[in-house]
Amino acid sequence: MSTLEDFFVHTISVEQLIGSGGEGDVYASAVDVRCFVEDTRRLVRGPDGREVVSETTVYAPAGTTALAPGARVTLPTRAATVITCADLDGGPLALPSHVVANLT
Repeated sequence: MSTLEDFFVHTISVEQLIGSGGEGDVYASAVDVRCFVEDTRRLVRGPDGREVVSETTVYAPAGTTALAPGARVTLPTRAATVITCADLDGGPLALPSHVVANLT
């Protein structure tokens, strides 16, 4: 268990983007993810290199694969989309590994 587990006090619902069809984007079934939600505005670069304003940052357990760019996220207060996601590995430094996702 990561030493960050005690901080994952929020639960969000995540629907991974699995493709696009004739009627728009297609999403997988929703999964619940325990995490920490930080509503802080910051400027990030999207997958295409453009600068995008992120309204929320989510910190989740290592190995959380649902938080991929394009995923639809239902937060406690609103809906959002994942802009970027990064796996942070503590490695030999004995720091807690986790996932960080920036949302619209």
